[in-house]
Amino acid sequence: MDREQLETNQIPIYFVAVIVAALGGLLAPNASEALGSTVTPTIAVLMYAMFLQIPFLDLRNGLANKRFMAALLTANFVAIPLLVWALTMGITNHPAILVGALLVLLTPCIDYVVVFTHIGKGDSKLTLAATPLLLLMQLVLLPVYLTFMLGNDSTVVISIGPFVEAFVMLIALPLVLAVATAAGAKRSRIVESWNNAWAWMPVPAMAAVLVVMGRLPWALGSVSLHVVGSLVMTAAGLLSYQIINTR
Repeated sequence: MDREQLETNQIPIYFVAVIVAALGGLLAPNASEALGSTVTPTIAVLMYAMFLQIPFLDLRNGLANKRFMAALLTANFVAIPLLVWALTMGITNHPAILVGALLVLLTPCIDYVVVFTHIGKGDSKLTLAATPLLLLMQLVLLPVYLTFMLGNDSTVVISIGPFVEAFVMLIALPLVLAVATAAGAKRSRIVESWNNAWAWMPVPAMAAVLVVMGRLPWALGSVSLHVVGSLVMTAAGLLSYQIINTR
């Protein structure tokens, strides 16, 4: 199987990975709990593999695409929060559930977005170029959203530490390493070979993430929230696209 065939068959591969993860989580729950510590490294590997797939000039070009960035930021940080606020008004009397729903719906997994944009024949390079900005905006705006949606009387305390750690480990570090690899590939055949070998890695890395995440005990219970989240993101994206393109 060559790289093109691997990418063509990535959806069945991901489907199998999810099934393996679900079965593993049900049949070996103790082993699943042990995988918790591998979540961050596995996602970091995925992001490194994804960042290696684009010329880094595209990072600047992507951010310079005003229409794309306007639609992206409007969908993620205006339309989606408004829809989430409306959807969660019915569970305000259950703070723990409300916080979980808000975290899932307001901070979607950016690494998944890049992969699924590619699967959907979207412009994954532009999306990938915007990932550092998206995660940084999430870090800055999430406390604002939570303060507004939870209210001042909420007893729930949200630590910013995990979000900062996520930005450093899942975006900044993989991005720096990918830039260094791309620069080194122009000067060293060894690094160039390393870079070329990693061109095969996005699909296996994504499958590994699905296996690790899917085997965690809370993963099966969060499926409904992710389904709702997918519908919310789709609706918000379409709305933002229509608004931007009518200008």
